[in-house]
Amino acid sequence: MSSNLSSNTLFHYTDFECLMKILKEGFKPNYSLENFEFLFEKESNIKNNHIIPMVCFCDIPISSTKEHIFNYDKYAIGLSRKWGEDNGLNPVMYISRNSKVINNFRYAYSNYNDIVIEIEKEKEDLYNKLKKSKFEDLTEDARNEISKKIGKKITNQNFEEEIKNYTMKCFCEDYLLNHTKPLSIIRK
Repeated sequence: MSSNLSSNTLFHYTDFECLMKILKEGFKPNYSLENFEFLFEKESNIKNNHIIPMVCFCDIPISSTKEHIFNYDKYAIGLSRKWGEDNGLNPVMYISRNSKVINNFRYAYSNYNDIVIEIEKEKEDLYNKLKKSKFEDLTEDARNEISKKIGKKITNQNFEEEIKNYTMKCFCEDYLLNHTKPLSIIRK
């Protein structure tokens, strides 16, 4: 007789109140403070604590859930593994400290940290460039782009206060989500 280590169903365990909320509103991520210190014990320049939005699913067979229920509550929603794959999900994965997966993650994460530092510098450079400029220095297209991004018309009166909002939105939305740099908006 063979025992399965995983199930064809992905389960999300929760309490009754959250279960009712999920059934009414769908899954919503919770923000979890995760510590990545174990990845970079010898490096001091890497940020170790990150707030990660997540919804956790496991693929533990029902016959093996007793301990899991004790730790994560007794109500669960089960969804097919196919549904999970179609929606870009995978179950929680526990990995050992020195596995190939962790080593690959260390490599990728160390590059990510360098990218974040570069992005912060570029964001500051853009903000400083805009701060030194005047409303009149911007092309009409640039004014329209900024107005669209911040959700209100940029004017000579609100220019100084809105360039910081623009810079933040530009990097959060365009650079981080779409991997594109902000457009050059100041006249040469």
